Amino acid sequence: EETYKLRREMALPPVKSSKTNKYLSYIEANPGSPKLPIVMLLLANSYEESADFEKAVETYRDIIDNHSQYPKVVFSAYERQSAIMAKEFRQYERALFLVRQMQEKFPQFFNAADELILKVSNYKKIAENDKYISENIGDEKSLELMHENAKIYEEKFKDYAGAIAYLNKCSSYVSGDTDEIDYKLEAVRICEEKTFDYGLAYEELNDILERFPSCPQEGDIMYRAAGLLINELKQPHKGIKLLENYGEKHKEDKNYKDAMLLLQSAYGEKQIAEKVETIKKLREVVPELKLSDETTKEFKRIEVEKKVADLLQIIETTPDEPGNYHYLYYAARMYERDAEEYEKASIYYRRMIETKVPDDVLIKGITSLGAIFETKINKPKKAIELYREFIVKNQPDDVDFLAYLQFKIGECYELLRKREEAVDAYRKVKFYFPISRWAKTGEDRVAQILASPDKFVTIHEVGLDEDELLEEKKKAELAKGTFEVALETGEISLSSAEIEIAAEQDPEIKIEKLEALINTMPEKDPKLAGYLIELSKVCEQTKKLDKAAEALKRVIDNFPKYPRYYDVALKLAEMYRMANNIDEAIRYYLQIVQQSPQYDKTEYVRYTLGTLYIQKQEYIYALEVFRELIDRYQDSLYAKKAQYEKGLVNERYMKDYDAAIQDFENMVNRYFDHENAADAQIEIGWIYENAKHDLAQAKAAYQKALDRFPNTPRRREVIESIERIDAKMPR
Repeated sequence: EETYKLRREMALPPVKSSKTNKYLSYIEANPGSPKLPIVMLLLANSYEESADFEKAVETYRDIIDNHSQYPKVVFSAYERQSAIMAKEFRQYERALFLVRQMQEKFPQFFNAADELILKVSNYKKIAENDKYISENIGDEKSLELMHENAKIYEEKFKDYAGAIAYLNKCSSYVSGDTDEIDYKLEAVRICEEKTFDYGLAYEELNDILERFPSCPQEGDIMYRAAGLLINELKQPHKGIKLLENYGEKHKEDKNYKDAMLLLQSAYGEKQIAEKVETIKKLREVVPELKLSDETTKEFKRIEVEKKVADLLQIIETTPDEPGNYHYLYYAARMYERDAEEYEKASIYYRRMIETKVPDDVLIKGITSLGAIFETKINKPKKAIELYREFIVKNQPDDVDFLAYLQFKIGECYELLRKREEAVDAYRKVKFYFPISRWAKTGEDRVAQILASPDKFVTIHEVGLDEDELLEEKKKAELAKGTFEVALETGEISLSSAEIEIAAEQDPEIKIEKLEALINTMPEKDPKLAGYLIELSKVCEQTKKLDKAAEALKRVIDNFPKYPRYYDVALKLAEMYRMANNIDEAIRYYLQIVQQSPQYDKTEYVRYTLGTLYIQKQEYIYALEVFRELIDRYQDSLYAKKAQYEKGLVNERYMKDYDAAIQDFENMVNRYFDHENAADAQIEIGWIYENAKHDLAQAKAAYQKALDRFPNTPRRREVIESIERIDAKMPR
């Protein structure tokens, strides 16, 4: 419109586009073509694009007068001609006349004509608003009318450029006032959602940030601008800088979580420290953060990278420390279990077993590294090389374990589908280690392989021939009870079976009936979870703990949406813990912690998990679990116990006495009413006396225990400690 006005004022002719010339040439060369009306319509559109509205109107009129046999084309001509009359020439009555004429000629477009009438009315409204604005510059109503015009262009005409033009006029009208921000943000919304002009959207947002620092919308604007820089304009460095500034200033902003996730994803692969710091800040503000599985995995990987870097720093600081193998073992375990980066885990296991380590640790390292080669990264050849290496070295000094390694070589050859090598490896178990308990196992495996000359059966899939299968089936049929047969044949219904099971008093028979019922049900039947839990209860009563655990595991594996899913997981973890199967117990406690931080028993779960890590001598994990428990649930019973346990781990196992003192002081000051508070104060005295050899500080700590906790059962012990120190101190 502005271009057209300028050309008209300067008496400049409109510029014909290449499309205009192409359409004119076609019309001249093909006067009788059936495509002529469509080409003429395209010609008129090209005249509009070139701002030659007189020619456009003339062409539309030609279509209306001479091609009425093409109703849809003529309708388009009426529509565009009336729009030009209203918008460009402001001849509203003429535009309305054209629309009514179309209604009479083409009744099928009656409803569409009503919409055109409304469109003409809107053009008229815009013109009236513009007239008022030009005559009343500075009036508040003029601003309202500008905004009204912007809304008409956006919502009625879908003319987003026109809408942005009026919003810019609104911004200029109130330049410097905070109301300008609202108009700019409205223009940004159109750029983002309608025109996809992200460059213009960013320029508007950046202009707001520069001219209106600390405005109420600053946090949201910074987040949106950074998102455009990172996701659309491919300028991550500028986006990162903006988000880092946002993170410092707007922790209470509603977009803080999403902004920090965006920042973390924008950092490069080598910016581990920055990623870790971002996660830390995010969790400080959103402690119960729920993330997608992919994001959670990435966060774990970053945390592991940071922790491993800290462990390696400790090793570099004291390279001759005999206990450094602990840190290598923790690094490998973290990569294997938490980050699931098995290649990196294998590197640290290898580094650990190459150092001088106790035999029990060496066995753990070889076993873990071999398992990674076999099952995680599918490199059984490397596992074979590993096992042979230590058999040749005759390390560790454990014949049974070396025999086990030789047996594992046979398994690896089976994975490689090498029959002869596998048989040879199994035979060598007895040849090299005749008194080992693995000698008989190796012989049995050789017999199994040789019994199937035409088929190489792996150790994980021992098959039966047809006669054996038939015999096994007969045995199974004979072993079935009448209840199971009745269920399979339909002699009793499912509801009748439930009643019969509920009435059964003999637990052994009840187990049989429950198993029979479970075996007849589809694997994903919603009712199955309840029967499995009932089976687990009865098996536990009869001390059949393996069966009980197996039933609960089926619930965990197959029914993730079961309402009491985490109660089942906790029960399973507790069963493994009571059976002293620490690894499996940790697995399920950890699952609860990671998947359901809102679980009502999570404090107990975290505390128990920490104590299990202590049993496994994985003290760094224990400290991490206790720290999170204390930070998240400060006033809970288990947080108080965790504070004391954390101090003991730092004191007794990590030998980090300063950290232990800090933990015990936190216990005394924060949880002075807890039963372990007095013990914590006494431990401080013990550290000063026996580890730091600071008798004055030790005496002060013991005296503080007497003063603050006069009723402690260990009062006599504390008094004796003070007397012992007095005897040592110079007079």
